[in-house]
Amino acid sequence: WANLPPDAGRTWDMKPSLGVSGLVEAIAATKAWVSGKLADGKPSPPWLVLTGGVGIGKSHLAEVAARTLAESGQRVRWQPVGELLDRLRLDVANSGEENAYAHLAQVAATPWLVLDDLGKSKPSGWVLETVYMLVNSRTIRRARTLITTNDTLPELTAKLGDAIADRVFDSHSGLVAVVTVTGASYRTGT
Repeated sequence: WANLPPDAGRTWDMKPSLGVSGLVEAIAATKAWVSGKLADGKPSPPWLVLTGGVGIGKSHLAEVAARTLAESGQRVRWQPVGELLDRLRLDVANSGEENAYAHLAQVAATPWLVLDDLGKSKPSGWVLETVYMLVNSRTIRRARTLITTNDTLPELTAKLGDAIADRVFDSHSGLVAVVTVTGASYRTGT
C-alpha cells in the first residue's frame, strides 16, 4: 500500500553545501513532520509543504520521510499526483466513476500521505475537482500530509485555483508549515 518507489538508498544525509538554500530547514521540518514534534517538543503542524525549483531535494526528502514511516509500521502512502490522476482516469474509463472515487477516498483516508509534484498535471476541470476533493478532505481532518511542489502560492493559484492553493499554503491556521528550497538542481547542476 505504501506505493514507495524502488529503494535507491536515499537517506536524511544530503549535502547542503551544494549551494542549495533552505535545505537544512527542509530536512529539519521533514524530520519534525515524521516525528510529529518540533525541536522544542511542541506538536508539528500536520501538513508540510516543500516548495522550490526542480532537482533540489524535495522529492528525496519526501521519499525518505515515507520510507521512515513505513519502516516504523505507520500506514503511509507515497503518491505522485500525476500517477494518481492517471490511475483515476483509467478507473473511470475501465470501470466507472464509482471505482475511481472509491480509490480516491482510500488514498484520502490514509493516515500519512505524501503527495509528490503537486501542480505538474494539466489542470482540466476534472483534475481541479479531483485534487480539490483530496486536498479538502485532508484539510478538514487535519490529516498528516506532506506535499512537494515547484510552485509558489501565486503560481499554484494560477494553475489550480484559489481553493486548492489557499489550503496548500495555509501557514496562518497552524495546519501547514511551508519550507522553500532554492538552488541548482542536483541532477543537472543548473
